[in-house]
Amino acid sequence: MHLACPRSASIRLLIHQRLPSSVVCWRGILTFGESRAHYCWKSSEALNGSVSACASTAGKVNMDITRANFKDSLPVIQQALEDCHFFALDCEMTGLDLQDTKQEYLDEVEDRYHQTASGGSQFSLTQFGLSAFVWSKTEHKYRPRTFNVYVFPRPTNGYDRRFLSQAGSLEFLAGQGFDFNKWIYHGVPFMPAEWRDKQLGSLNKAQDRREITIQRADDKAFVTSLQDQVQTWMQSQEQTLLLEPSNAYRRAIQYQQLEKLLKADRGNQGFYVQRVSGLLGAQLQLVRATPEEAKQHEEEERQARLQAIHDAAGFTAVFEMMRDSNKPAVGHNLSFDLTFCLSSFAQNLPPSWPAYKQLVQRWFPAGVWDTKHLARQLQAVFEGGTSLGDVYQGLVEGGLDQAIAEFLADQTSEPGKWAFPGISHADGYEAYQGPEASSHAHEAGYDAYMTGAAFACLVRLYEAAGSKPGQTQSKALQQPSLEAVQHLMGRLNIGRQAAAAAAAEDLTKPAELVLPVADVHYSGPLPLYNCSTPQLYHCFAIGEAPMW
Repeated sequence: MHLACPRSASIRLLIHQRLPSSVVCWRGILTFGESRAHYCWKSSEALNGSVSACASTAGKVNMDITRANFKDSLPVIQQALEDCHFFALDCEMTGLDLQDTKQEYLDEVEDRYHQTASGGSQFSLTQFGLSAFVWSKTEHKYRPRTFNVYVFPRPTNGYDRRFLSQAGSLEFLAGQGFDFNKWIYHGVPFMPAEWRDKQLGSLNKAQDRREITIQRADDKAFVTSLQDQVQTWMQSQEQTLLLEPSNAYRRAIQYQQLEKLLKADRGNQGFYVQRVSGLLGAQLQLVRATPEEAKQHEEEERQARLQAIHDAAGFTAVFEMMRDSNKPAVGHNLSFDLTFCLSSFAQNLPPSWPAYKQLVQRWFPAGVWDTKHLARQLQAVFEGGTSLGDVYQGLVEGGLDQAIAEFLADQTSEPGKWAFPGISHADGYEAYQGPEASSHAHEAGYDAYMTGAAFACLVRLYEAAGSKPGQTQSKALQQPSLEAVQHLMGRLNIGRQAAAAAAAEDLTKPAELVLPVADVHYSGPLPLYNCSTPQLYHCFAIGEAPMW
């Protein structure tokens, strides 16, 4: 097949042949001749051998994570984050937009943030997808490890999350085969780290309950009866004493009086107190014990309460692993995912956009990239659209090979060899591999994988377009460098707005290139540019940030 090409250059771009197994392998060479471009397909026995090697697995990994296998999966997830070059995330939710919010073309970023934050705070996550893209130095390609996690905010002591549901969103999930029973009954619990830490802090403090002043006659009679009952039991041979059922206030009085009895014994308590469930509700039970046994029981109870809090926090531990890995984070149309994640796993969202930017930077210290925004800057390549499906099909599955060839012919200053990176699922992570892989679309794990694969190709495309004179070495087997997209770190796509992106990170460019949103009149994506010298005049943020 021959394509007209106006450039007289011999730029070569390796392109790929799509395999039924969805293993991305780069086999062809796209050559720009003096007046035309053509595809030259060449066989590669070595490549076929590597594909066979990829197919052999050392054991399947359960990529679908629920409460049943969550704890066992934690070390696997942590190792994937430690090993990866970057990770991609994707979320499924019960809704996006509140009924009374409407996006306007001239919204300021503060207004748009409040609209997005309202949805992130009042709807709930249903699935979280995480795909860690690990670069194999021996195979010279990415081996992503992907996880699809059902998450459900399980009620626990002091935390019972309320959330909204949007009929259209639930109908959409149902249409994609989403298992609502699995979500509710088996979803991994979560709570904001701020709330979890508050509970842990109160538990770690000395058990100094506020003194209840006994004034009413019936309360005084209740205390006298309790003291007599305990004294009688202590003089008996019975091993346990079950106190009468009481409401929360009376139980607090019981705790207070029992603590006084134990302290009066100078620590040589002859029993410990435990809470049990009776036919009429919660009751306190006294169990006879030696001082050593009582102290051991107290420590066991404390550890059990600590573990219960961590269990209730659940997936929040993974979100902290993502932060602590200090690896770049990638998402598609990321502004929604960020607000949902931070509201669900970090804290209540701050009231202002500047404070929110600081929150994003604390939880994603290596930066965030939005593949939709990256794609929107390459208007000549993505004329058909920048949805995740469009970007993935165009880059990873080869649907935009011709557009890419023509784009690079206009952008590259000197001949050079460039190739999209090879991408094949890591051994044991083949659930999204094969001819039926696309049936997993809109499953959070699969969408996270698609996002990461698209990002890897976008980075290489920006590298190629931004190549400098004399940079002619082959990129076929080299790991993509995020330096090529450093200028787009923290830029979140904004739909239907005068500015194409909101900057969640402070920029590394001079402040004079940055205008407040009120002064922005340019709409749409950036004009075509050599990616090494981007124009940033339509984004708003001021200051400098350390390079990743």
